[in-house]
Amino acid sequence: MNKYEQDMKTAKPIFESLEPLELQGKIIDEITLLEEALIKHPDNICLKNRLMTLYQCASYNGVDDELYMNKAVELAIELKETEQYKYSAIQTLAYLYRRLDKQDEIIDDIRKLPSVYESKTWLLPFALKGEERIRAVQENFKLLVDLFNTLLMSTVGREEVGKRDKIYLKVVEFINIVFEDHDYGIIYAHDIQNIYFRCAQDQAQIYNKEKTIYYLKESLKYAKIYDDLRFNKKETKNTSFLIDRLNDSYKDYSFMSEETLCELLFEQVTDRESGFMFDFIKDAPEFILFLKDTNMK
Repeated sequence: MNKYEQDMKTAKPIFESLEPLELQGKIIDEITLLEEALIKHPDNICLKNRLMTLYQCASYNGVDDELYMNKAVELAIELKETEQYKYSAIQTLAYLYRRLDKQDEIIDDIRKLPSVYESKTWLLPFALKGEERIRAVQENFKLLVDLFNTLLMSTVGREEVGKRDKIYLKVVEFINIVFEDHDYGIIYAHDIQNIYFRCAQDQAQIYNKEKTIYYLKESLKYAKIYDDLRFNKKETKNTSFLIDRLNDSYKDYSFMSEETLCELLFEQVTDRESGFMFDFIKDAPEFILFLKDTNMK
């Protein structure tokens, strides 16, 4: 048994003990347990890789973001030298260095990576047969949605404020090409909710009352879909032609918060630092009803 196999054998029961915390969105508790495990097994690269991922997730919580980014970076730099986790480490560094404005430190490693057309994801459908091939192709359709979303978000700033909603909505249009039956599942319901909220923010900056309220209501609509799927522990059987061999389940994801998405939406529009842009509609009856609806337990 080589070192990696031994590390994985050691890590497996630890990972299993984290599953209840993962389902409850207790990411900080997961981090604490993994940090304790690493004290006992300081050279275990499997534990380090999992902890690197959790640090990165925690860095989006809004509290101690830079602390967790730097912790993730420290582990990624170490794991970049391992055979098993080299690519996940480079991916982590690519995302985090951009946020830390240190892109120059990873660009050489990125340039050495294979192109998309040489990747496992792209080539696997050409090697498989039957149902396995269909599922591999369909996973790529979902990947295209993720790529489109990510790339569009990186370029939306080219459009002026007040017109960005039309750009954001291209993501929803693209999602609906793949999810033609609106069988979004948890992640894509969350993505659409986020898109509509961004649209509301865009229109709020030019004081467009009608559009701002419309987009907020659409954001709430998809927040409710997400909350229903996640907290009622539902699975989505995809029926859309391009993904009809795939399923979506709450079990497939780690959650960073135990709050509902509706509650988080309420916090976003009422927080005095980030929600001030909605003050111009605070007395509108539809906005008052919207706030009441988001804050219902």
